[in-house]
Order: sequence, then C-alpha cells, then structure tokens
Amino acid sequence: MIPVDSPLREVRQVRDALARKFNYDVEAIIRDLMARQHEICEGRALVRDASQFDRESAPPNPIGRT
Repeated sequence: MIPVDSPLREVRQVRDALARKFNYDVEAIIRDLMARQHEICEGRALVRDASQFDRESAPPNPIGRT
C-alpha cells in the first residue's frame, strides 16, 4: 500500500467535503466548479465543457500504437 502523505490527505479531505456539500452529485459539483471558474477568470474558461469538445479535431491517442 502507498503511504498517504499530508498533501494527499489534504486533497482527499477537500474532495470529500465538496462531495458531501453536493450530496455526491457529480453534475452539481461540476456546475459549481464551472461557475466559480467563470467568476474567478472573468468569463475566460480554463477548462472547456466536455460536451463542447470536438473529438474529431483532437490529436490521436498514442497509447497502443507501435
């Protein structure tokens, strides 16, 4: 088993608190994070909404290539 260090423990505590706050509803968590991102970044997105991602223009996945 991998030992759990302080930063990892802190990340897990924050993650668990966020999940509890939204009753473990992943969609609600994402909506909240995107709203906070919009507010912090003054409307500029750091992370795009996955539904808007154009998979055709994405670079090919190199995993499994020989």
